[in-house]
Amino acid sequence: MSDISIPGVTSRIDSGKIIDATMKLERIPLTRLEDQAQTYKEEKVIWQDVNRKISKLQESAKKLFGFQSPFGEKIGTSSDETLVTATVSREAMEDSRSLQIIKTAKPDRFLTASLDKNYTVPKGTYGFSAGDKEFTLTFAGGKLADFARQISEKSKGLLKATVIDDTKDSRVLLLETIKTGSANRLSLSGDSLEFGIASGMLETVSDASRTFALSRETVVPWTKPLNETDVAIAENSLLLQPGAEVSLPLEKILSVPAGAVLSMEFAITNLPDGYAAPKPPPGPAIPEAGGINFQDIEIRNSPS
Repeated sequence: MSDISIPGVTSRIDSGKIIDATMKLERIPLTRLEDQAQTYKEEKVIWQDVNRKISKLQESAKKLFGFQSPFGEKIGTSSDETLVTATVSREAMEDSRSLQIIKTAKPDRFLTASLDKNYTVPKGTYGFSAGDKEFTLTFAGGKLADFARQISEKSKGLLKATVIDDTKDSRVLLLETIKTGSANRLSLSGDSLEFGIASGMLETVSDASRTFALSRETVVPWTKPLNETDVAIAENSLLLQPGAEVSLPLEKILSVPAGAVLSMEFAITNLPDGYAAPKPPPGPAIPEAGGINFQDIEIRNSPS
């Protein structure tokens, strides 16, 4: 807006400033209301925050006396945490128990023989299993340390492989299961078997088994005569009465190496409570020595 000139007045009138000043005065009530609304918004946020904190405090107070109270938690302790631990629930009764640990569970371990530090694991598909879980590693070939690292990383908590320097020029590979106990036996398959034999981790053994049919001709007496009533043969099974003994000769002689294990299957039937041992066979009897009576005194002969 242009300035206004009035005749007889030397200065010009700034009409824009006059209008702005006038509008500012008119906006004072509106500005006051806007400031008051902003104050209400801030107070609302503050009260909402206070309400949330009070609600959280109320919930925490209820937990102190409700079923979620931390004072109701039960803790199981052990005199030796390295051997056995205990986990209890809120419903557990306070009690003390004693356990006798006969044997601690350990991981199943395979150890190779001493290998040269430059030993190279051949390329192949290596299979491993621990318990009912299996793991297969496709290895491109390489150093023993790389082979062990891939087993530990890719088995996902099933196996652990460690390379140990046993001398300055050789090392060994220790392969073990993570879980302990007899239910987690370590087994090898695929190229793992060949690697195990080549590295000295496994050793081949010969199976010297013999199978023969049971009959009256194959069963012969041992240290005493054979009583036919004490021996029964049915469905390729041999049944012996108490006190009976027999001998089972093999057609071929077995060579028994050191450390060989004999495996056989048998079943034992307990005798009934009313069992009576058989009477000894009759034989010649020696008559009593006899004696005499003299004045109401009995005198017996001494047996010779």
